[in-house]
Amino acid sequence: MSIAAEPQDNGARRAAGPVFAGVMFASAALIFLLQPMFSRMVTPLLGGSPAVWNTSMVFFQGALLIGYVYAHRIARLKSLQTQLYIHAGVIATACVTLFIVGGGLKIVVSDALGAPDTRTPILWLLGVLTLSVGLPYAAISATAPLLQSWYARTGRSDAHDPYYLYAASNLGSLLGLAAYPVIVEPLLGISAQSVSWATGFLLVGAAILGAGYVALRSGGLATAGADEAAPVSTWGDRLFWMAAAAAPSSLMLGVTSHISTDVASAPFLWVIPLALYLLTFVFAFGKNADAWRDPVALLQPIALAALIVAYTQNEFVFTLGANLVCFFLSALVCHLALSARRPPVGRLTEFYMWVSIGGVLGGAATALLAPVIFNDVYEYPLALAAVALFLPRRDRPLPQYAALAIAIAAIAVALIRFLFQDGAFVPFWEPNTVGLGDWGQLGGILLVGLLVLAAGSEPEYSRPASIGVAAILGVAAIARLRFEQDGIQFADVLMSGGIMGFGVLVLLAHRRQIVREIVAIMGFLLAATVVVVFLTRGQGLDQPLLFMILGVIAVGILANRSKPALAAGLVLAAFIAVHVNSADRKLAFQGRSFFGVTRVVEYPNLPDGTLRVMMHGTTIHGAQYVTGERTRDPLTYYHPDTGLGRATLAGLARFPQARLGLIGLGSGSTACLKRPQDTLTIFEIDPMVVKFSTETDVFTYAPQCAPDATIVLGDARLGVQDLPDNSLDVLVVDAFSSDAVPAHLLTKEAISLYLQKLSPNGVVVLHLSNRNLDLVGEASRVVREGGFGALWASTDSAPSADYYTSFATSVMVVTRDQATANSLLLGADWYPVEESTGRAWSDEYINMIRPLIATLGN
Repeated sequence: MSIAAEPQDNGARRAAGPVFAGVMFASAALIFLLQPMFSRMVTPLLGGSPAVWNTSMVFFQGALLIGYVYAHRIARLKSLQTQLYIHAGVIATACVTLFIVGGGLKIVVSDALGAPDTRTPILWLLGVLTLSVGLPYAAISATAPLLQSWYARTGRSDAHDPYYLYAASNLGSLLGLAAYPVIVEPLLGISAQSVSWATGFLLVGAAILGAGYVALRSGGLATAGADEAAPVSTWGDRLFWMAAAAAPSSLMLGVTSHISTDVASAPFLWVIPLALYLLTFVFAFGKNADAWRDPVALLQPIALAALIVAYTQNEFVFTLGANLVCFFLSALVCHLALSARRPPVGRLTEFYMWVSIGGVLGGAATALLAPVIFNDVYEYPLALAAVALFLPRRDRPLPQYAALAIAIAAIAVALIRFLFQDGAFVPFWEPNTVGLGDWGQLGGILLVGLLVLAAGSEPEYSRPASIGVAAILGVAAIARLRFEQDGIQFADVLMSGGIMGFGVLVLLAHRRQIVREIVAIMGFLLAATVVVVFLTRGQGLDQPLLFMILGVIAVGILANRSKPALAAGLVLAAFIAVHVNSADRKLAFQGRSFFGVTRVVEYPNLPDGTLRVMMHGTTIHGAQYVTGERTRDPLTYYHPDTGLGRATLAGLARFPQARLGLIGLGSGSTACLKRPQDTLTIFEIDPMVVKFSTETDVFTYAPQCAPDATIVLGDARLGVQDLPDNSLDVLVVDAFSSDAVPAHLLTKEAISLYLQKLSPNGVVVLHLSNRNLDLVGEASRVVREGGFGALWASTDSAPSADYYTSFATSVMVVTRDQATANSLLLGADWYPVEESTGRAWSDEYINMIRPLIATLGN
C-alpha cells in the first residue's frame, strides 16, 4: 500500500527530536502539578482524609484513560492536518471551561454540587473533579500517545520506535511532582498556583499544536497506513497489558494510604509513591530496559522479605522504607513486563489505551471497591501477590540470582535478630550483652547463607553445598529439641520440623522441575498448617517460628519461578503469618469507611473490668472500661490529669453552664469531662466513628454523660462556620485521621473562626500530640501572626499500673488575648508560646515539610 507524504522540510525534521521531547516533558510536568495542587484545594472540604488523594488519583487515571482513548481514535485519521484542527478545538474548549468555572483563567473548586456529602463523599468528590478540571486534564493527558504517534510520522531515523519519548514524559512528570511540595507549595499561595497552572495550560496547549506543525512540515507519513499494517493485538495481549498495569496502580494507592495515615495527609507525602511509580516507567521504557530485568528479579523478592520482616518489628522508619523500596521494585517488575510485551509503533496508541484501562481498574479496585467489600486493607497484600505473576520465568534450578537473594535474605534476618532485640539496638561489643547461643545462631545462619550462595554459583558446588545446608540445619533442629529446658512444646516441634524442612528444600531445589514444584507445595502446606494451628489456638507466633515460616516461603518463591501462581500464594501465606503473629489482642469490632479503618480491640477480665480501645491506623483514639465501676472515667489522652484533661476542665470552670464543642469524637471520652449542666456539640466527619461511639454499645461515654449531645456530621470547619457567633464557650480541637492532623484546622483563618464562634472569654483547646510532626511549633506561628493569647504544655503520663489510664500529651489553649489565657491558672508547667520564625500556616499557605524536619531534628 503506497503512503503519501507531505513536502519535506529537513529543518523541521531535525528539530522534531528536541521539540517533541520538550513538549512532552512540559505537558507531563503540567499534568502532575495539577494532581497535588487540586487535591490540596479540595482536601479540606473532606476533613483532610488521605482517601481524598486516592479518590482523586482514580479520577485522574480515568481522565487519563479518556485522553488516551481520544488519542487512539484521532491518531487513526489519515490526515495529520485534520488531527491538528481537531486537537486545537479540544484545547480551545478546555480553556473556555476554565473561564466559565473559574470566572477567569484559573483553577477553582466548583461549587455547583454544593457542600460535600460525607455519607457519599466519593460521588461528590468525583463530580467536583469532573466539573472543575475534567476537560483540561483529559485534553492535556492525550499528549503522550498523540505526540508519539505524530513523531512516528516525522520520517526521522528513530521514528519507528518513539517509545523512548515516554521516558521524557515521565521525567517531566517527576519534575512536576517534585516541584510542587518543594518549590510551588512553600513559595506560592493557592490562588497564585491556580492562575499559574491555567496560564501554563494555555502555553503548553500552543506548544503541542506547534509540535504537530513540525511533524506536518517534516515530510513523514501522512496517513494511518502504518497503524493498519501493524499486527492485530490479541485479547491475550490486551489482558496482559491491563493486568500488568493494574497491580502497580493498586500498590501505589495502598502505599500512599499507609504513609499518609500515619504521618500527614499532605502533598509532600502523596507525591513520593507517585514519583516512584513514574520513575519505574522511565527505567522500563528507556533504551536500556533489558539490562534491568535480572537485577530487579533478584532485588524484588529480597525487598518483599524485608517488608514482611518490617511488619514484625513495628519500627516506623524501617517499615516506611521497606514499603517504598518494595513498592518501587514491584512496580518495576510489572512495567518491565509491559515493556517487553509492547507492540510495534502501529499499535502504540492502542497499547497506551489498554495500559491506562488497567491503571484505572487497579486504582478503582483499591480506592473505590476495596473499602466496600473489605473491612481491612487486604487489597495491599493481594496486589503484592499479583506482582509475582509478572516476575521473569526461569527454568534453571536455583539460578545464581535466586541463591544470592536467599543468602542475602538469610543474612539480613540474622543481623536484624542479632542487633535488634525487643525493639532496641543491642550493643553487642559490651561484655555479657550477647550470649554464646546468640553468637552461635548468627554464625550458623551466616554460614547457611554463604552455602546457599555457593549452591547456586556453579553446578559442581550445588550438591555438596546443599548437603552442607541440610546438615547444619538438621543439627540445629535436633539441638533445639535436645536442649529445651522447659520441656518440649508443640511449637518447638513445629519449629524444629521447619528448620529441617528448610534444609531439605535447599537440598532438593537444584533437582528437576517436578521436584521443585513438590518442594514449593510442601513449603506452602507447612506454612498454612502452622497458621491454621495458631489461628485455632488464638496464639501469636514466636519470632523464630515466624522467621522459619518466612524462610520456607522465600525459598518456595525464589526456587520456583516457573509457577507464578504458586509464588503468589506463598506471598499471601507470608502476610497471613505476619497477621497471625500480630494478633495478640482480641479484635472485637472493626469497620471501614471512606475515612479509613476503625478497630476496637477488647481486653476482657482485667482487674477493673473489660477494656475496649479504639484505634485508627496505629493511633489510639480513646479507651473505656465498658464493665465495672470505671465506665465513666476518661482514659488515655483524656484523663483529667493529662494536659488535655486539665485544659478542658479549666475552660469549662469559667462558665456556670458551659457550651462545649468537640471536633473529633473518637471514643467519646471528652463527653465525661463535662458537668451535667454543660451542653455538648460534637463535630465528626466519619460515620463509622459515630456508629461505634453513639449509635451502638461499643463505647458508652457519650450516651452516659451527654445523651442530649448534638452531632454535626461533616467537615468540622464547615460545621463550625455554620454556627452563629457566640455559640460556644469551649472548643476542643481533637480531629485526627490516625496521626495525621488535617492542616486546614490549624490555620490562622481556622483559629480566627473558632474564636469568632466563642463567647468573649471562650477558650480553644488544641490537642497537638503527634509522633511525626511538630504541630506545637506550627500552632505557635499561627498564634504569633494572629495576635492571639496562648499557653501550651507537654505533660507526661500519670503514674499508674494501668497503661491506658493516661497518656502523654501536647496541648495548647488559645484565647482572644494573653490576659484571658493567663487567667486560666493552669499551673507553672504551662508556658507562653515560643517565638518561631517562618510564615504561619494559612488557607493560602501550608508547609508540611517544616514540622516533619523539626521533629526529625529533635
